Amino acid sequence: PACMFLIVGILGVSALFVMLGYFYRIASLTLFLAWGYLYAVESTRTYWMSYYYLELLVAFLMIWMPANSCFSLEAFRRKQPSKTVPFWSIFLLRTQFVVMYFYAGVAKLNADWMIDSQPVRYFFSQSHVANTFSGLFSPDQMIGIKSILTSNGLSEFISISGAVFDLSVGGLLLFRRTRLFGLVLMILFHGFNHSILFDDILWFPILGIASAMVFLEPDWPLKLWRWLQKPAFTKPELKWALPGAILFPIVGAFLGWKGQKAQKVSNVST
Repeated sequence: PACMFLIVGILGVSALFVMLGYFYRIASLTLFLAWGYLYAVESTRTYWMSYYYLELLVAFLMIWMPANSCFSLEAFRRKQPSKTVPFWSIFLLRTQFVVMYFYAGVAKLNADWMIDSQPVRYFFSQSHVANTFSGLFSPDQMIGIKSILTSNGLSEFISISGAVFDLSVGGLLLFRRTRLFGLVLMILFHGFNHSILFDDILWFPILGIASAMVFLEPDWPLKLWRWLQKPAFTKPELKWALPGAILFPIVGAFLGWKGQKAQKVSNVST
């Protein structure tokens, strides 16, 4: 119906205004109401999608958060735009994502997932998984690739790794020592799901990777901008990088970099 196109249009426009930080309070409320309506009327398809519910919850929290304090059109119009936000807003967002991933891990602690390796085994048997590699290997090599994809060992490894990832990634992202390591695991996890395992997961991997930015220090955009102007790479701490690379092949080396604390600013929180 035409009204549904209208609601989707309102959803898109309000999301754009929230992103730009223009008429932020009205736009964030409109975004929540529009997405909440679509979530409710599509409940037969969305009630089991945890990330749809998470998006609705975050949209509600955004109504109350001063997300337009800096890097927004409203902030640019102020004579003295704020450079800080209350920590409770960051804490709330981080908490939601930690709960989401941890509960996803708890939900995997059952016989189907941990013992029978389902539904990972089922997805590996689907044609689209093998087709991902068809342009990279010869027909004879593809026979071997398909045998690996349908092996019990691979399904069991991916299933157990997925559960361990969900249970631990929230904690890894909370601490500066393990934060970069957690981000790398996040990229590998969502990249694998998007490019190999699933063919209908759409934009969720991008959302998962982008939302992890909330675990970085709040001033990371400024640090990134300064780094782009004058790129410089710091050396890893070998006492962390070498054991990490051995314990977690290759990716564990990222434990050698510890995130820096946010720089203090002179103005008070708003």
